[in-house]
Amino acid sequence: MFLLTDITNPVLKISLKCDPFMSIDLRRDYKAVEAGYHLNKKHWNTVTVGEDFEDDKVKFLIDMSYDLVFKGLTRKEKNIL
Repeated sequence: MFLLTDITNPVLKISLKCDPFMSIDLRRDYKAVEAGYHLNKKHWNTVTVGEDFEDDKVKFLIDMSYDLVFKGLTRKEKNIL
């Protein structure tokens, strides 16, 4: 799992795994980025899409989240993917 969202919410919010040091800076610099909702606050951010955070940065964070989760998989799980 590298991304979570609630598709029933009219406001699109996505939760993404993130480097803990980058999370601190993102939360400080952007209103749209906050600690992961109901997730490990050190490793997850929740981003409100369309607020003060550009789409290219959202795409970057999605890619990073996938890479972080993939890196943590076992060799067998990686081969299956």
